[in-house]
Amino acid sequence: MENSANRSVPLAIQAINKRHNDLLKDYLDDVLPLAFFAKHEEPNDENKSNIELWKELWNEISPGDAGIRMNLHVIIPKLEKSLDEASWLRKTQAGNAIHTIAMRLSGTIDAEQRLRLINLLLGELQGRTFKGKERLLHALAALCKGLDRHHEITARIVDAAMRECRKEEPQYRTLALQALGDILEELEVDRFEEVYNMIWYLLEEKELRKEESDVVGAKTLTADERNKRATIFNKLKETVCETLGKSWPKHGVETQYKYQLQFVERCLLCLRSSTRPVQVSLLGALCKFVERLCVFASDSAPPALAGNQEKKVKVDNCEARDMIVEKICNQVLSAVIYASGGCSKVKILKLCLKKLV
Repeated sequence: MENSANRSVPLAIQAINKRHNDLLKDYLDDVLPLAFFAKHEEPNDENKSNIELWKELWNEISPGDAGIRMNLHVIIPKLEKSLDEASWLRKTQAGNAIHTIAMRLSGTIDAEQRLRLINLLLGELQGRTFKGKERLLHALAALCKGLDRHHEITARIVDAAMRECRKEEPQYRTLALQALGDILEELEVDRFEEVYNMIWYLLEEKELRKEESDVVGAKTLTADERNKRATIFNKLKETVCETLGKSWPKHGVETQYKYQLQFVERCLLCLRSSTRPVQVSLLGALCKFVERLCVFASDSAPPALAGNQEKKVKVDNCEARDMIVEKICNQVLSAVIYASGGCSKVKILKLCLKKLV
């Protein structure tokens, strides 16, 4: 732990494993969490070969995913200690390790251990942004798979992710939005209104806001710098579209009726002034929007009128629903027709058309 680049450590343990396998078994509670943690270091040109050594060692001494599950009781304390360190490299490494645990074990993680890991990440997400902090967010999103969406901790998870999505740094914000979309989709939580108000304006921005030095004219951007900024901003826009689609509430009937027309209309307007990658992301968002729309159900009625049994109200409800469905169909089909020219995402177009027809 004093020097992660020290190749002698994994090499020595490998040699012991080959020559005195029985001896190593007495120390597995120390070696297994060390190897699991070490193989999740952020790779670069200098440590790449060393990480491979740790991966080889892990494969030699652990029975795959079962090894993770059986040794969580010694792996988690190692991660706790690493997250408690001041080094952001260690925190990032721990985030990578937790993400692997969540992805490999998925819904089979013990509920108590899952909550323990979630609480660890929530504690570390507070405070300033550091390089690699997005790894903690993605690990948190992965842990949501298999979590009871009615559990009281879900509100804390969503609040933490929303807080990180308000950070101004565009690359970090992009990664945070990806995690938020996955969290909302997995937990089926209705926070669409808050997400919509928080990020829609980014789709209407023409470019990234310039740093203070640029605003006062102290620095002139080169062509390469401008291209880099444009790439970053377009990626952010794509992620905004994806997040909006994932956050469209599956069970939030009131939210759907409030935003369904506004959302589809603004998507069509945005589609006409966007780059092709952003258009494809918008179509993906519309696909999720169409798949989850409650208004397509034959017995659908606005929340305020649902349950009223008077004949006249039923007729009015039916007429209102038909009018809403017609407007939505026209808007979505217009978007499909506009974007269909040369669009590589034919599957998205077919899904939209199938639902509408």
